[in-house]
Amino acid sequence: MNINEIKNRMERVYLSIGQRLDRDIEKHLKIKHESDGKHGQVTISFGGKEKAENSNEIFAIISNVTKLKDHFKNLYASKGGDVKLIESDIESSEYLKLLIDLDNQEKHYNLKKSRSGKYPYLDRIGRSLSIKAGQPSQKGSFTVDPFTGDFKTEGDVIVILTADIKDKAGVKICSFDELIDKSMEKWGEVIKKYNLI
Repeated sequence: MNINEIKNRMERVYLSIGQRLDRDIEKHLKIKHESDGKHGQVTISFGGKEKAENSNEIFAIISNVTKLKDHFKNLYASKGGDVKLIESDIESSEYLKLLIDLDNQEKHYNLKKSRSGKYPYLDRIGRSLSIKAGQPSQKGSFTVDPFTGDFKTEGDVIVILTADIKDKAGVKICSFDELIDKSMEKWGEVIKKYNLI
C-alpha cells in the first residue's frame, strides 16, 4: 500500500472525518442516582469524555484534512503544474484558511500570522446527540428510563463531536461541522479542477 497515493490518502481522510459521528450512544450516556434519605434525584448526563479527549479527536480531523494541502501541491508539481494555482484556491476559501490557522496554532502554540486574519480558536468543545447524520431526517427520537438506564432510539440518532470556531474577539465564525464540510467541498473542487485523482 502506497500511503502517498492520493486515493488512499482521501480514503483515510474520510475515515478520520467519519469518526466525529458515533452510533454507540450507550457509551456516552451517564446516569447517576443520589439520595439524601428522603428524596431521590437522578442525573442524566451525556458526552462522558473529557474535553481534552474531544479536543484531540477534533484536532486529528483538522490535521488530516489540512495535510491534503501539501499532498495536492506535491502531486500537482509532480505533473508539472504550478503550485501557486492551488495556493490561490486556498486563499479564495475562508474555510481552508481557518482550517490551516487552527492546525498551525495546534502545532506552534500561538499564531504569529493568521492566514484568515481571524486568529481562530475552538470553543464549546464537546459531544451532542444529533437526530441527523449529515442528511435530512424525517423522524428521530431518543428516550431513556432514568431508573434503569435503558434507552431506545428511533431514526438516525447519533453522537457527534461539536465545537464552535471563534475569532480572536470571541465571535462565532462557524461550527466544526461546517468547517470540515466546507473545507472538503473546496478540496473536491481543487481535485477536479487540477485533475488530481
